[in-house]
Amino acid sequence: MKILVFTTDMIPLEALPTSGTALRTFGLIQGLRHHGHEVVISVPSSALEGLKKANNLSSLPQGLQEEIAVLEALSFDASNQNSILSEVSPDVVICGHWPAMTLATKPNQTLIIDLAGPHMLERHYQGSPNQIGAILGKLAAISNADYFIVSGEKQRLYFLSYLLRAGIEKPETKIIKVVMPLNPDIPQERSQNSESYPNFVFGGVFLPWQNPAKGLRAVRDEISAREQGQLTLIGGAHPNYKIKEGVYAELFEELSNCSRVNIRPMLPYAEFVSALGDVDIAIDLMKWN
Repeated sequence: MKILVFTTDMIPLEALPTSGTALRTFGLIQGLRHHGHEVVISVPSSALEGLKKANNLSSLPQGLQEEIAVLEALSFDASNQNSILSEVSPDVVICGHWPAMTLATKPNQTLIIDLAGPHMLERHYQGSPNQIGAILGKLAAISNADYFIVSGEKQRLYFLSYLLRAGIEKPETKIIKVVMPLNPDIPQERSQNSESYPNFVFGGVFLPWQNPAKGLRAVRDEISAREQGQLTLIGGAHPNYKIKEGVYAELFEELSNCSRVNIRPMLPYAEFVSALGDVDIAIDLMKWN
């Protein structure tokens, strides 16, 4: 079966950092390919432009330049998405989130939307304009889809309300849960350095709706008081889109003044996963929002 996937960000590429939504969509793609399906990828033109601005393409490895050129040939926006659909002629269409569905009408093929997160809430924290227009766009995209994917039970309930408002009949029968799809080959933990034990890690894209300050300050204070342990912070601005950084930049700078805190920039996915083999504890605590 040929499946055309419209993403909302650049898929993970060797030697370049990526984002959570890109990892999620690419995980679905890899799963589909593993089961024998032909998958054609179309990335947003806006994300591709962001990648070009952030990187000197001529300095990248030749193989990566060629991969980017292939993605560029099929990159989409609202003006050409229908043309790409006609050119690829897939059996099924998957959108990596509802903003990736810009067609005015439902395509002839089965359309599946992965509702990868509460985009309306994210827009609120980013200060994006025209929230009402975005809600109408979301309802229009949902009304043109046949099936839906969500990442958990709470998000299933959240999105069911939108499916009902969009007029989807028996929406509970057309929505399934797929948790974050990752490679089942889990990296092996390496031998730990007892002198720096325990090694803590926190990482991710700087996002305005997250505030990890309390938890990270607590770890810093405790390892400082005990004179034992390390905290590694891995993160930075979104690699392809201009998004507000929230508390992150100032927080990372504050924490870097501690000798037991190490700061690393955004890493390519493979390098990030490899780095996790050197740590003992991941910190994933946020202020409620």
